[in-house]
This record gives sequence, C-alpha cells and structure tokens, in this order.
Amino acid sequence: RTLLPRDHERAQTLARGLAAIDGLHVDLAAVETNIIMADLQRGEPSGLLAELARHDAKAAAVGPRRVRFVTHRDITDEGVQSCLRAVRAWAAAKD
Repeated sequence: RTLLPRDHERAQTLARGLAAIDGLHVDLAAVETNIIMADLQRGEPSGLLAELARHDAKAAAVGPRRVRFVTHRDITDEGVQSCLRAVRAWAAAKD
C-alpha cells in the first residue's frame, strides 16, 4: 500500500496554510504532488530556513526568493502544523 496519496493530502494542507501567510506566495493550482514552491515577497530564504530549523522543520532554497517544501512518509500532520507555526513566526518577525 502506498502512502503517496497521504503525502499529497498533507502537501495540500501545507500549501493552503503557506498561501495564507503574509509575505509568501504559493500558486495553489501548481501543487499537484508532494512538492510546494513558495515565493518570498520579502526577506531571504536563509532567514526562513533558520526559523524552520528552530522548529525541527526543513525546506530548501531553490532560488533567491523561492523555497521548496516537500512532504513524505516521515512527515506527520503535526509536522505540517509545526512547519506552518515556524513560517508564521518568520513572517511575524518580518513586520
């Protein structure tokens, strides 16, 4: 039995949560798998990645203002929520 459909569901949850955070842009229509691309509207990926690390979450910079998030079988629903809390903390610090 494959867990990939659950990964995709979690990716949709993460993508919707990221899209709702001020300072990020996520093209929800482009999220078709377990990969989410988020474009920072301010700041640099390094600051966001550092905040994620403080919350035991990971992502990768894939451009000067783009960050890639990936869900996989080791990411739980709580992991998605923890990631969203970290991104919200990063966004709040930018105000």
